[in-house]
Amino acid sequence: MGRADKGACAMKQVYRSSNEMEAQMICNLLEQAGIEGHISGEHLQGLGISNQPIQIFVVEEDFERAQRIIETGDPEAGKPEPSKREFGIRTAREIAADEENGTLSEPGKPGPPGADLNRGRFGSETMHVSTENHGTFSHEQARQTDWGGVLMGLFVGILIGIGAMFWAYSSPVEENGIDYDGDGRLEEQWTYVDDRISKSEMDLNQDGVFDSVTEYDHLGLIEYARDDLDFNGTFDTEYHYEDGQIILFSMDRDENGFFEYTEKYLDNGNREIIYWNQNTEKPFKIIRADPFGYVDAELDLDGDGRMDIYRKFDETDEIIEERKLN
Repeated sequence: MGRADKGACAMKQVYRSSNEMEAQMICNLLEQAGIEGHISGEHLQGLGISNQPIQIFVVEEDFERAQRIIETGDPEAGKPEPSKREFGIRTAREIAADEENGTLSEPGKPGPPGADLNRGRFGSETMHVSTENHGTFSHEQARQTDWGGVLMGLFVGILIGIGAMFWAYSSPVEENGIDYDGDGRLEEQWTYVDDRISKSEMDLNQDGVFDSVTEYDHLGLIEYARDDLDFNGTFDTEYHYEDGQIILFSMDRDENGFFEYTEKYLDNGNREIIYWNQNTEKPFKIIRADPFGYVDAELDLDGDGRMDIYRKFDETDEIIEERKLN
């Protein structure tokens, strides 16, 4: 859909957005016009980890038309007008010339090659509908259901569905990307499976090593991502998604393979923030928050794996209640 040769096509930045919602709207607009837009860096900015604006790229051959579509907000902008000949319509000059030469056919009579275009794309002769009676068919027969045919159709449909799933998941893998600085190394790379994006990788500090990896499900929605925020070659953060929405963020601050900090994203914008004790592998602090701030918290002060203190917060995140547990 705008990617004729994924392995070698050049990409150009067509738009820079300050937020993910706008970037998705722009990509949807381009998609309506048959142009595939690639979003760069959306999950980093969405979590507040990167200040880099979201970039939208298209293949070079679609660049000018994509610009016009974004400027006008019209997916039809820049689309070439179809010729009249393409729809089988003759011009007034062509018809006048046929009249002068005596070659214009009359309705119902054959004319010279191309003359049937005056009678529509298919010609009047093709518009005949047979009304001949080929036998009797009673109302009782019409009401009877061919259950054998229904079951056969259902069986064939199941086989087609299984075949389609197998074909989709065993399709060829293709890759393309962008070399921002022209050094011959890709700073951003996308992997596709049968025209569906499967993975994107980014080299944020342009050292030749990918620091951010995002994986997508079979619908093209983000499923999992990981980042190396300090660019030392070890991934220290993970992001888990469900139906394209983040549900869990984890961080391994000392990069020893144990995530000391996790943040669960719950319904209605609520969150549960958990700090983990590496020795007991149990939480020593749990904070519950709504979209406006902290709600309450529990703390394990002696490190025995059991919560000792409960705290409640007001709308300014100040402690308004504290009591011992157990």
